[in-house]
Amino acid sequence: MVYRPRYLSRKENKSIVAVYGNGEPYLRIELDQPNSVPTISYDGKEIENIKSVEYSWETGTSSYESQNNFLIEYYKRINDKPRIIKEGFESVW
Repeated sequence: MVYRPRYLSRKENKSIVAVYGNGEPYLRIELDQPNSVPTISYDGKEIENIKSVEYSWETGTSSYESQNNFLIEYYKRINDKPRIIKEGFESVW
């Protein structure tokens, strides 16, 4: 995966973090404002009813190819009962 971030500048009103797989975004996190609810698409589907999002990336090299870690929790109704679903990934290095 290639990490291609865009960060919020003072003149922009949207912040985007995206992790790409085979040319398509595998993970995309968008914020309209610093305190807004994120819009997240993960593995080709848009996630709704978000409870929490964790994303981390750290490099120890100048090539910026390092591990990405992501966890999302969201609410989903299963058998008419709300459940918390956890999805994500942890890169192996």
